[in-house]
Amino acid sequence: MTASSRRIFVVVGILLCSVVVGAGLLALEAHLAPFPGPGDDSTVADKKLDALETSTFRWQVIYLPLMQLGISVGVGLLILGRFAWLENFGASLYVLGLVFVHHATVSFKSAEIFVPVFLVAGMIVATLVRAKGNGRRVKGEG
Repeated sequence: MTASSRRIFVVVGILLCSVVVGAGLLALEAHLAPFPGPGDDSTVADKKLDALETSTFRWQVIYLPLMQLGISVGVGLLILGRFAWLENFGASLYVLGLVFVHHATVSFKSAEIFVPVFLVAGMIVATLVRAKGNGRRVKGEG
């Protein structure tokens, strides 16, 4: 396998893994925090709304940052060479979409802040992990 095909394989693999993990988390959260229905009485609807707020908090504070961190570290460790920031962008498309959707449900101002933060922070982490890893490799390797 050539270096460029390995690079594409890893980026697409990480992207597909993030889609599978994200879909699993979406299914879990749909089970944990269902939307209130039109026939729900007010106490049930209030409990479901509280569960939705908690679910949104979990997405914004736990799931999405951990997924982006995993992608960035994976790109930094699994691919040799330069351009970690660009590969991180390609591997992060699904997570960036989730960041936009989940933050836009709160407010577009939040989405305008957090999408670039996730994008830039992920690129920086991937680049730093790659640079640290390249410092440990023996010269002539990869």
